[in-house]
Amino acid sequence: MAMKKKPVLIVAFVVALACAGLLGYDFVARSFWQGQFPLEVQVVSNQKHPITRVSFCTVASHELEEKILKAVRLAELELGSVTNFDGQRFTVDVPWGGYDSGLGRELVYDQCKLLFLKFDFADGPSLYKTVQIPDGRRSRRVAVEIQ
Repeated sequence: MAMKKKPVLIVAFVVALACAGLLGYDFVARSFWQGQFPLEVQVVSNQKHPITRVSFCTVASHELEEKILKAVRLAELELGSVTNFDGQRFTVDVPWGGYDSGLGRELVYDQCKLLFLKFDFADGPSLYKTVQIPDGRRSRRVAVEIQ
């Protein structure tokens, strides 16, 4: 009877050791990643004046929103120019990144939270808008209403 228990204990020990190794690997190993995803921006405009230019920048947090607006108005920050605006929609690239565990569990996901936009009109002052960027894992579209 004692002989039959020994192989079972050895197998149980090997399985426990393998599980501990996998668990340790999952906690220690990390896979870092970063990139950009395309965000489609639809513009709903009630303006009589046509939009001649759209500029943008992505903002990491809400705390930076006022600083960005002030810097743009003081011409201390140059915004990126939208090149694919057809009068109703355009696409911008939103930075994102994070890291996964050794076994592929998502541990950290981060992306820019706000899209800061500047609309220039044919004859009139510029308009500034800030739009919440949706979670890029679920939705990659946002609408902007211009009054």
